[in-house]
Amino acid sequence: MTYFNYPGDIAAALRALAEDFDALPPFERLPDIAVEVLIQACQHSGDTAERVSAVDLLTFVTLGQDASTRAMSGGTFHHGNGGGNRYRGDGLEVAVFTVVPAPVAAVAA
Repeated sequence: MTYFNYPGDIAAALRALAEDFDALPPFERLPDIAVEVLIQACQHSGDTAERVSAVDLLTFVTLGQDASTRAMSGGTFHHGNGGGNRYRGDGLEVAVFTVVPAPVAAVAA
């Protein structure tokens, strides 16, 4: 797996992918194709506050919404757009998240 640290590097990789699609021979019509972009601030990188800040920024920039923290089925917590709309007006599905410690209220319950 490749990890990125700079927005320009992410943009360049996505442009390269777009060029791959542009290089395909023209089709009259493809079957239904779902495209999802997964953006994860990796748990092993930086402290929780840094990851949450990055997820807040990337969720707002890519989807125009605020990120939130929610419980996952396995007992972990994710901060991201999981509770919000993941679909952009251009048809792409975007998921932005990071794993975070349980909120104090969840631990006390």
